[in-house]
Amino acid sequence: PAALAAEVATANHILVDQGIIDVRGHVSVRDPVNPNVFWIARSMAPGLVTANDLQAFDLDGKQVGGAKGEAYTERFIHARIYKARPDVKSIVHAHTSR
Repeated sequence: PAALAAEVATANHILVDQGIIDVRGHVSVRDPVNPNVFWIARSMAPGLVTANDLQAFDLDGKQVGGAKGEAYTERFIHARIYKARPDVKSIVHAHTSR
């Protein structure tokens, strides 16, 4: 979904701009149409993420769509959280010194 992809890219940029994440952080969001899928950028610096960089994963962390390229290994953390908590709609994973 184009609007969702744009929002995830923007979220990455905002979190970088605010110093919440750096090159080792990322954002994912549960698909609003299929709650068994979540979207996250391919493994790259979050400040460079565009809507075309998103990958789709199922709740086991298996890629089911989206951009080609290396995936974050932390996608499995996101998958476990989404699987255990159907109420969670988005996740930020950050390595921060704050």
